Amino acid sequence: DRAIQTDPKWAGAHLNRAFTLLLRGEYEQGWQEYAWRFRCKPWSTDRHHYRRRIWTDGESVKGKDVLLFKEQGLGDTIQFIRYAKNVASRGGRVILQCQDSLAGLLASVDGVSKVVPASSGIPDFDVYSPLASLPAMFKTTVDTIPAEVPYITAAPADTEAWRERLGKSSRLRVGFVWSGNPGGLAHRQNRLPIEAAASLLETEGVEFFSLQVGAQAEEISQLDSGKITDLSEHLTDFAQTAAAISQMDLIISVDTAVVHLAGGMGKDVWVLLAKVPDWRWMLDRTDSPWYPTARLFRQEIAEDWGGVIGRVGSALNERISKVDV
Repeated sequence: DRAIQTDPKWAGAHLNRAFTLLLRGEYEQGWQEYAWRFRCKPWSTDRHHYRRRIWTDGESVKGKDVLLFKEQGLGDTIQFIRYAKNVASRGGRVILQCQDSLAGLLASVDGVSKVVPASSGIPDFDVYSPLASLPAMFKTTVDTIPAEVPYITAAPADTEAWRERLGKSSRLRVGFVWSGNPGGLAHRQNRLPIEAAASLLETEGVEFFSLQVGAQAEEISQLDSGKITDLSEHLTDFAQTAAAISQMDLIISVDTAVVHLAGGMGKDVWVLLAKVPDWRWMLDRTDSPWYPTARLFRQEIAEDWGGVIGRVGSALNERISKVDV
C-alpha cells in the first residue's frame, strides 16, 4: 500500500497487492488489482490486441460471438472455463481459444460453442475477454464462486478405452503427480522430489499410477518399479489424462494442471502445497471453494515435504481402513 502511495502507477506493486488480497480471500478488491497484470511481464508481452471491443462490464452480448482466450497456464484455463456458461447466459456464443492440448477436452464444456486451438490463429468474433478476467466481470466472491462439479467430463469412448486398459482391481487406485511445469514461474515450489514420496508408495492396499508427463516422468526409474505404474506414454493430451483420471479413486498431486482437471471433474483430489501457495488456495484452509472435492495438505515448514507426505500417508491409511470396514 505504501509503495502504491509513493507511485500510484507502479504496476508490479499493484499486482503483488492483488495476489495478497486474493490469497486472503478479499476478492472484491483483489480482482480490481489483478487487472494490473496486463502492465507486467509476461502478461504485457502476451496480451492480445484485437481490433474488437473488449468485454468488461458483463452486459448482454445476445447474438454476439464472444472470444474467451487463454492468457496463462493450463491450470488457469481449466479453472476459469467454468465461466463459459455464465457468458452464454448473457446471450453470447462462446468461442474458446485455448492451448492445443486442451482443445479436445474443453469442447464439451457447458456454454462453449466452439474451440479453436491456439496454433490455429484468431477466429472471427465480436467482443473478447481474457479467461482470467471473468471472475471480476461476474463479481465473484469466495461465497459466490461457481463451484458446481463436474463441469469437465471425459469422452465416453476414451473412458471405455481406459477401463479396458487398466482392467479391474480390488485395491484403491491413486493417480500421482509430483512435479509441475519445469518452465513455470513456481516450479521450485511445485516440485516434490520423487524420493520423498517413496514411503507413501509403500502404502498397503493402494495401486499407484503415475499421471506425470514430460521429462519428470522418467524419475520413476529411481523407485522400485513395482510400486507405481507409469501411464505417461498414453497421456498424449488432456482428453486422455481426463479419461485416465476417471478410472482413479483418488488423485494426489502437487499444484499442477492435473489438480484443476481432477477438481473440475469432481474427482477426489489431494493437493500438496508449498508453505507459500498460489493465491487460489488461500491460507490455512484444508478445503477449496473452487473445488468441492479437493483436500489441501500444506507445508508447515518451507520446503519440508516430509511432513506433508507423513500426513498424506496417515490420511490414506485412514481412507483404506474405512473402505475395508
